[in-house]
Amino acid sequence: MVSRDCLLEKWILITWRIEILACEMQGHKKTPLNFSGVQI
Repeated sequence: MVSRDCLLEKWILITWRIEILACEMQGHKKTPLNFSGVQI
């Protein structure tokens, strides 16, 4: 059985990377302030 925490961690990481990519495409560099709080 796959742990929900593992799936949640992957989902958060993917979401964060997409968010950064979207910000960079708009020409805005986003500082990873939230990532330090999410990182496990």
